[in-house]
Amino acid sequence: MKKILFAVLALTFISFNSMADTDAKKPKQLLKKFASRVSSHDLKGILVLLDGSYKQVQLIGTLDNDTTKFIDELFCGYELKNESNFKCMKLSEIKKCSFWKCGDFDSESNNPAYASATFKLEDYAGLKIKVTLVVVRHTTNTGYLYRMAGSVG
Repeated sequence: MKKILFAVLALTFISFNSMADTDAKKPKQLLKKFASRVSSHDLKGILVLLDGSYKQVQLIGTLDNDTTKFIDELFCGYELKNESNFKCMKLSEIKKCSFWKCGDFDSESNNPAYASATFKLEDYAGLKIKVTLVVVRHTTNTGYLYRMAGSVG
């Protein structure tokens, strides 16, 4: 029981900490920061940029607080050379992550609103994959707050 309570408190702190991150007011800033933190294997920094609801569902609910598995499962996509090959990379295997493109948000009035974000990943063996994640846009009383999420399921 103490472990669960500690995990919930820690995740709450991470969520509040991520809301205080004022550098991510525009989605492209957030996406470039995310790519940089992936490239530098900054686990805590990546967690701060992930959407709080997504972390609650996936990290706490589905993966029983297995942070390593949670982060590693974000990085799956198709090879750039052969788009029929689906590959996953663990965070520790990623040599470089680059932000590629961001799609349009699904609505100007939805809160939250969602858009796709595509990244190019390269591992130390030279394998390159294209990973698509989700940018979540929350409307706040001071503007927008952007956070990252993966797929749920």
